[in-house]
This record gives sequence, C-alpha cells and structure tokens, in this order.
Amino acid sequence: MTGIILFNYDRNSIQNDEYRCYEVNNHRITVIGKGCTGKTSLILRLVHEPNNTSKIASGEERCTEDVFSKTIGCQSLIDYINEHKGDKDFKCDPNLIEELETKRKYGTTKIQVLDSSFAIDKEDINDEFNPIRIMQLKQSDSFIFCFESTSVESLMELTSYYYDILKVYDNDVSRLPPITFVCTKTDLAYNILAEDIQHFADEIGLEIVRNKNFFEVSTTIDYSIVFDDLLVNIVLEIENFKYNRRMELEEAEISLGINEPETIHCDTEKDDIMENSNSLVDNFTCSSVTDDTKVDKKVTTVEKKVKPAAPSKRSVEKRSTEVTPKKKSQTTCCVIA
Repeated sequence: MTGIILFNYDRNSIQNDEYRCYEVNNHRITVIGKGCTGKTSLILRLVHEPNNTSKIASGEERCTEDVFSKTIGCQSLIDYINEHKGDKDFKCDPNLIEELETKRKYGTTKIQVLDSSFAIDKEDINDEFNPIRIMQLKQSDSFIFCFESTSVESLMELTSYYYDILKVYDNDVSRLPPITFVCTKTDLAYNILAEDIQHFADEIGLEIVRNKNFFEVSTTIDYSIVFDDLLVNIVLEIENFKYNRRMELEEAEISLGINEPETIHCDTEKDDIMENSNSLVDNFTCSSVTDDTKVDKKVTTVEKKVKPAAPSKRSVEKRSTEVTPKKKSQTTCCVIA
C-alpha cells in the first residue's frame, strides 16, 4: 500500500467534520480515478503549472500521493456567477451571492488539491478502507472523478469508487460532498459514447450535466479557459454545499431553542488580491511532503448569540474578532507509510 497523505491543516482550521462548513476560506478537493487517467496532468493544469513535467512521474512513482495548493480571489467567483447566472442549469443561493459580494468581496480562498492513489489502497473490492484513508476522504470538501476518453472501463470503475466513498459517509447522499466528473485525453480517440455516460449516471443515481458537474478536457491542448471554468465551478459547488449545510445546522439549533443563527465574518486584506491580473490565479504554491508556507492573512470569525435561557449544548471553537498579525508557521502534510 502506498503512503497516504492527509490535507494540510493550520491552527485556524476547523477539524471537526460536522462544523467544517463554517471554514469558508479553505477548501479541499480530492482527485480520484484509475491509474494513468491523467489525474496529475489535470491537477497541474488546474493550478496553472502545465509545464512542470517533473511532477508527472512514471512507473511505480505514479502511486505517490501529493497535495497541491493555490489561492483564488472571491472576485473570481463573483465574476463567474455574473457570467453564468442566466444559464439554464446554473444554481446559486441568492444569500450566498450577497455574502460573496459584501462580506467576502475582497477575500481569498485557499484551494488544496490532493492527487490520490485511491485505487490501490484496497487489495480486494470487499476490503475495508485503511482508517487513515477514511480520515482523508472525510476531510474532502469535493471530489473530482477522472476517466479517460479512450477507456469505457475507466468510467465504469468509478461506480465502485462512488459507493465506497458513499459508505464512508454512512450511505447518506445528503452528506456527500459535491462530485465533478472529468473526461480526460479528449484529443485522443473518443471511445466513450453518450449512452455509456448515461448508463453510468443511472448506476450511481446522479444527474450528470455537461459544464456543470461534467467537463471534457485535454491537457495537451491549451484551453486555459476550460480549466479556469472547471476549478471555479468546483469551488462554487463547494461554497453552495457549505452554505446549505450551515443553514441546516442553524435551523436545527433554532428548532431546538439552542441559539440564534451564527454570523460569519471573513476579514481579509484587499491587498491580497492582484486586482490587475487577468488570470483567476492570485497565488500558487506546490506542497509536497513538507514545505514552508505563510499563514493566510485572513481571519474567519464566528459570532454566536446565545439565548440566556438556553445555553449552547455544543462547543464550537470561537475565533478572535481582533485581527492580529500572524507569524510564519510551518505547515506539513501527514504521510502514513
């Protein structure tokens, strides 16, 4: 079994799975698929480093997991919303749009993308996942399922991956983070028919819509806009998922008389965003097993108004409303051999 890498967590991260929906400035994406389906090449294009061929290993090194990261500005999400809000299949909660356009307009979001070796973790389809793998999957805010245009098998194999992950989430589809399906190597022979994709969708019980949760890409052809749209669409799906989850938790608390809705404030420095940049990328770092990074200059504050007659029955880490300079910290990936 290969080493399993967990996502990076800094001291401001919410590590409780149930309340991670309040962590609006950090999203984690896991890329899953059969070996040699172009997962690593896809990730490198998503983080805008297409020529870094040293990261595309061969042979047994393809089994090595790695975490890549980049930072995008919330303005990129706002621009994407304004561009696509008239589309038939585009959905975004108006309250989330208002939140992005006001409280978080000048904020930034750190994206971590995990290049996983999911397929080789289990020797048999009936084996249980390694506990560390389960932890890794529960840390994920979104999944990218990769398959290649030349192989129907690579598509159908995703069925078992889907049900394995669903099992980690107690077979509760409502708790399952958003999944985006990506067909790679579209510059090569296209052996997958629309009927194959529809059959796969029927097998897992999900609706697959082109340019919403299904994208076709080729990493050898420079269609940068496709990769920009893909990543921003995924981030927006995560934002929607977390927002809806926050609303569910707050409604449940109100019905129990525990407390009133929480207000989320994201204080960031406007200078963090490169306003004159034409790219969606504001910053890029590639994180291997260990690397020195700066703690993002942003603070997420969760303010809770507690009713005197009904004190809160759960403990949520409160964050300081006072913005203080942060020191450099060393962030590491956890590798389990």
